[in-house]
Amino acid sequence: LIVLSVLGTMLLCSSSELLTAYISLELLSFTLYVLASYARSNPKSNEAGVKYILLGAFSSALLLFGISLIYGTVGDTRFIEISEVLQQQGLNVRLLLGLTFLLAGVGFKLSAVPFHMWAPDVYEGAPTPVTAFLSVGSKAASFAMLIRIFVEGLPAVSADWTALFWGLAVMTMTLGNIAALTQSNLKRMLAYSSVAQIGYIMLGISFGSVTGLTAGIVHLFNHALMKGALF
Repeated sequence: LIVLSVLGTMLLCSSSELLTAYISLELLSFTLYVLASYARSNPKSNEAGVKYILLGAFSSALLLFGISLIYGTVGDTRFIEISEVLQQQGLNVRLLLGLTFLLAGVGFKLSAVPFHMWAPDVYEGAPTPVTAFLSVGSKAASFAMLIRIFVEGLPAVSADWTALFWGLAVMTMTLGNIAALTQSNLKRMLAYSSVAQIGYIMLGISFGSVTGLTAGIVHLFNHALMKGALF
């Protein structure tokens, strides 16, 4: 399961079109669903797996619907082709709706607010080594997918999707930090801490510049290192 999840992570980071990215993300996600419920004698682990797979299926539906709207508008799923078409046509309502659903689907994998509901329960219920891998590996892979889709495939409409990023980043930072203060369980506190850190990383990407993107990647690396060390 660990090997398959790492394979999904590598494929996700190297994908150059939407459907390959989606299939790679599902390969990563399905292994994590099983790993989260791996401590079968622990009721909280079973609950974590069930919650994770139910909300994961919902987020996958949002992601696929966003991909279908983008494909219906552009006529291609390759990032380079999408970028070239958007430079000529610009943004329309259907494409904006597709971007919103796409960001919502990826936002679930990142546990960005308001798609973070699964994170505290899954972090608490999953075995601690699995929680460490979940907080580091899946977040890094999801951000790689986010960067490939929006920065590489949609630079022509960056003025529109950066506004969505700003809103998500502000909500994620605020709610993640406030909720972390009220937790009495260490793993739930670290889950909300991860939510807040996701907001900081998204803030860097939302600038839509090389400097902001570099800052987000550096913060992502620091978050992965520190969160892995904490667990």
